[in-house]
Amino acid sequence: GLETGFILGWIFLLQFIFTLIFSIQCYPLQPGGLIAFQALLMGLTDTYQVFHEIEGNLEVLLLLMFMVSAIFFMKDLLMVIFTKLLKAIKSKIFLSLLFVISAAFLSAFLDALTVTAVLISVTLGFYKIFESNFKKNNISESEFDQGKAFLRDIIMHGVVGTALGGVCTIVGEPQNLLIAQKAEWEFMEFFWRMAPVTMPVLFFGLLSCIVIEKFKIFGYGAPLS
Repeated sequence: GLETGFILGWIFLLQFIFTLIFSIQCYPLQPGGLIAFQALLMGLTDTYQVFHEIEGNLEVLLLLMFMVSAIFFMKDLLMVIFTKLLKAIKSKIFLSLLFVISAAFLSAFLDALTVTAVLISVTLGFYKIFESNFKKNNISESEFDQGKAFLRDIIMHGVVGTALGGVCTIVGEPQNLLIAQKAEWEFMEFFWRMAPVTMPVLFFGLLSCIVIEKFKIFGYGAPLS
């Protein structure tokens, strides 16, 4: 019935998101295609409807394929960049700001979800270092907790950065391309038309990062021992 189709639709959406989350480990085009075949085999749609959707959203599909594949082949480079930032910058406020800016810039041209996956991989690597030292009694429990809080701050700043950057450009988010396609806007026209909203949001996003780190609001501001 209609209710069953509604529930199955949400299950399929969650499956698709699941494949995107693991795009840093494998190229998700094949499992994404299998999900589409699954929908056909279960009778949730027909081939004519699939063709109609592909025809109407081909540009979005190609954009997603490019972004996810690009991030997959760039993941080692991105991990080096974020790791170098963590090791080189001593100021927590400056480091947080750089993570927001870096994530925003990457998400303006690549998929935000997979940029976040790279950030998770980097912070997980550092977490394992803290955990190993804690088990060897090289650091105290308070230092271990401080290290976890520091990494939590960094990854949250990065995630916020992906949202700030993703709304700025035509390729930042798939829905941006749909909006531009319907409005017949080119890349720069989209940027300038959205700028009265996106630029103030970006500015106050960066300002918020500085404020919550400086004044240690909402549990942020944990330094690295």
